[in-house]
Amino acid sequence: MTVLIGSLYFCANIFNPLVLITFVIYLITIPVSGKSPYSNRDILIIFNLMLLGVMGIIIFSISVTSQNKKQRFNRMILFILSIVTLIIDIVALSAVFFRLFAFGITPNRLVVLISNLLIFVNLVLTSVDLYKINFGNKEIVKVELTISKYLTLYAVYTFIIVFAFPMIFSMK
Repeated sequence: MTVLIGSLYFCANIFNPLVLITFVIYLITIPVSGKSPYSNRDILIIFNLMLLGVMGIIIFSISVTSQNKKQRFNRMILFILSIVTLIIDIVALSAVFFRLFAFGITPNRLVVLISNLLIFVNLVLTSVDLYKINFGNKEIVKVELTISKYLTLYAVYTFIIVFAFPMIFSMK
């Protein structure tokens, strides 16, 4: 068990900074390349996949970080990563709103909008908790509680998408 926790700890310390660097470079290169999530649906899909990936990384890293109390560097990287991801989510949300106003409401756009709003609120709460951990006296357990509450909300939302949306939008 100790070996498993040690290797997970090692992975989190290696991959979190790499993901952070990758996301910052991606955010810089998107405007420079002329590609936009407002006009290019594929870029918007990549933004949303990045959001899901980072949420998974944060959840994984928080569980590993809670095992080892001396994680100041990793906690700071997680805080910065959550802030960068908030920026990505704001761009994605604005692109979804733009597409809603430009092309109208569809079930897919509504699902993406609500998903991005859920992720946004989850990231804000997680970022606030990580801020309090890094610059205050809070324990990492606070972030774990926020994440576990949101996992339940994601499960309920998935249930609604799978079972209620087809009835609401008369899908067969």
